[in-house]
Amino acid sequence: MFRGSDKMHNRSFLSIGSWVGICLAVWVVAWIVAESIPVFNDLLSLISAVFGSWFSFGLPAIFWFYMNKGRYFQNWKKAVLTIVNVFVLAIAFAICGLGLWVSGVAIHEDSVSKSWTCANNA
Repeated sequence: MFRGSDKMHNRSFLSIGSWVGICLAVWVVAWIVAESIPVFNDLLSLISAVFGSWFSFGLPAIFWFYMNKGRYFQNWKKAVLTIVNVFVLAIAFAICGLGLWVSGVAIHEDSVSKSWTCANNA
């Protein structure tokens, strides 16, 4: 948008206003999407169970195993770290599996209301 001009690197009213406008537009679009999907909370918990557990616990443990391939029990520190990372990987599997189960049950059991209604969702 500001490519080739000095507005891209200066703090002016136009550049800050553009940034605020873009952020506001993204928030409005996100709000419209969230209100348009009746089971958005359950869908959000499903996505969080899949990606949150793996990005937080699973991938770091897998990366550790990849970086230390063949040296898992080289010394006592590596042996302890190997056991810790196996435990972390098991926790990632448990969180992912249990989260998927609970999210699936919640999606199945929740009554689906229509989009954009003023009905009581309690």
